[in-house]
Amino acid sequence: MDLIRLGKQCVGESLKALDSASEKIIKFKGSSRNVQIDADLIAEKVIIDILEKSEMNMLVNSEEQGITKIGKDPEIEVYIDPLDGSSYFTTGNKRLCSTAIMFVKE
Repeated sequence: MDLIRLGKQCVGESLKALDSASEKIIKFKGSSRNVQIDADLIAEKVIIDILEKSEMNMLVNSEEQGITKIGKDPEIEVYIDPLDGSSYFTTGNKRLCSTAIMFVKE
């Protein structure tokens, strides 16, 4: 699977999951503006599930859960922020929220 198509699938499915996700704050991460909410974890799980199903060897670094190794010998590094703008999401202002994914392959 090509990485652009995989990235689009990850972002698209995570945004669908965010439509029904809770705005409940789980914890503050350093300041009152940097929060983790249920939606962060839901979107992250969707993305990691899709990456695992791709059967590609990856090292995933996520803002929420840290590092996840997929496959035997990772050839690709993946950086994800499943919900950028969590504090806005909690107020219902979803226009300032996004999902970010970056693939690095040497």
